[in-house]
Amino acid sequence: MRKVAVSTLTPGMFVERAGEGSFSSPNRVYRWMLTEPEDIAAIAADGYGEVWVDESRSLPDIVNLSPELARSVGVYVQTLGYIRRFMDSVRGGGQVQWPEVGPIVDQVVGDVLAGEKRLKSLAKLRRYDEYTYSHCVNVGVFSVVFGRSMGASPEELTLLCAAGLLHDAGKARIPLEILNKPGKLSDPEMAQMRRHAELGQEVLGLSPEIPEGVVRAASEHHERYDGSGYPLGRRAGQIATISTIISLCDVYDAMTSNRVYQSGRTPHEVLAKMYGWKGKDFHPELVLRFIRCMGIYPEGTVIRLSDGRVAVIRANNPKNLLGPTVAALQLDNGVWRRQEVIDLSVQAGLTIKSVEDSEALGVDGLGFLAEDGS
Repeated sequence: MRKVAVSTLTPGMFVERAGEGSFSSPNRVYRWMLTEPEDIAAIAADGYGEVWVDESRSLPDIVNLSPELARSVGVYVQTLGYIRRFMDSVRGGGQVQWPEVGPIVDQVVGDVLAGEKRLKSLAKLRRYDEYTYSHCVNVGVFSVVFGRSMGASPEELTLLCAAGLLHDAGKARIPLEILNKPGKLSDPEMAQMRRHAELGQEVLGLSPEIPEGVVRAASEHHERYDGSGYPLGRRAGQIATISTIISLCDVYDAMTSNRVYQSGRTPHEVLAKMYGWKGKDFHPELVLRFIRCMGIYPEGTVIRLSDGRVAVIRANNPKNLLGPTVAALQLDNGVWRRQEVIDLSVQAGLTIKSVEDSEALGVDGLGFLAEDGS
């Protein structure tokens, strides 16, 4: 946490609070990520000259990034801002304006096609707050990455992205005290939360220009292959493929994300669990293709090699999921530096021993991907 002058704030920073707790400078809790200049103007209008910024919840500083990664950060921030605006509008009784969705979707799809590692890695950074908003962005990104791996056309990728971004539109109709409750929901609260799928269908259905597949994904993303899901208990052939794709991305991001009441699991743990659910929750072939797409050890994951060295997953090998390319690291005067790049698929005797806690080790996996120009 560091104190920053309001005049130097930029989109992507997470502002925790302002004020000194005195009569002349009372405390004000913001606890949100800046996504557009208007957010900064609002803080300035409150009369504060300085605020406290939580760097662990902020996006990487674009000044220190490659132009390509800086552009991806910009796309992520703008998309997050759009999700916040449309959710707040629906919560206030408004409708989703389809013409506003198009430019956002085009940016996300374009950035993924230009270099999918960048947005994919940003989406996997488990340090953002405002879970409902960032979750929608992440599902949109992952759906495009997954769709691309399956050979989807540009038009299909556009539909997938829109479905991912809007899949939780119904949560705008769920009371905030339930949506943001820092603990386990009671049975009545859970029943109300589960209504977000059907409410999403209602919300998106108010805008006739929204494609049917997008509306259906909002309604069906909690349906399950064996019929155990909700709201209608649909099974296998009754569930649209687009809904299944959004469901896979939804579960993956939800389980790897930090919440107020629980820490996210590692991608490796989550993918292992999802593998165990094939044929039950998910279509067997689709979940296997999803795991191959995301990689057992997704890019940016910090691991320990069998020789004891710490490394970062640099690129996956679809033909050998246990043999990705990694960047081995060395601690030099308290700073992690890249030692060498190793293709584990051809390196006899060297394997991945374990997945490590990047925060505990102080390793910025995304930073090392940025060094590669990813």
